[in-house]
Amino acid sequence: MALIQAFLGEMSGKLNGSVYARNRGGTYVRKWAKPTNPNTAPQQAARAAMSALVTAWLGTLSALQRAAWETYAANVPMVNRLGQAISLTGQNHFIRSNSPRIQAGLASVEDAPVIFNLGTLNPLTGAATEAPQEINVTYDDTQDWCDEDDSALILQNSREMSATRNFFKGPFQFNAVAEGDSVAPPASPVTLVPLFALTEGNVVYVRARLSQADGRLSSVQVVRCVITA
Repeated sequence: MALIQAFLGEMSGKLNGSVYARNRGGTYVRKWAKPTNPNTAPQQAARAAMSALVTAWLGTLSALQRAAWETYAANVPMVNRLGQAISLTGQNHFIRSNSPRIQAGLASVEDAPVIFNLGTLNPLTGAATEAPQEINVTYDDTQDWCDEDDSALILQNSREMSATRNFFKGPFQFNAVAEGDSVAPPASPVTLVPLFALTEGNVVYVRARLSQADGRLSSVQVVRCVITA
């Protein structure tokens, strides 16, 4: 569905066989083509997580728990592709908060957050090397989540690509988590073993989200990592 700002100032999405999008050069239009569906393992994992969460919403959560997620949703507006504030349902937020946790092998959170925000993940930086094959993500390990059991920094990475690529929005595949711990907090940086080979001179992107113990899921950060020798 297309998103249209008043007086057609901005458009984004599919409309009548055309796709409206925006890059650094401005808004552009291209012909829509049906995407392929290779049914990869990551796609299967994402679908399985969503299915499990829909089942949990309908059959596991109590009426009070669902009502609490609706209250959270009503107090935490999101932003769409045009930068406009939108409201999600409680079920939307329950799935949004827990899908990354399930894919990362973490326990889902059934009780809604009582703090009405998405939480904050301080800015990250990253670097990658060809030898050894690794990606290092540096984060602020003084943030409270590091000392909080069941919180986690969830990290995904892309395939490598040309250094001329300055923007990338996906796909990413899950790589690792840095889990909060009240006894032995994680220390920055976290080292990732890349899912795809790295070559000096190219770049790789890391996608990061902070999932806190109370179920709040931060906005996405995407970190560009130049691959060195």
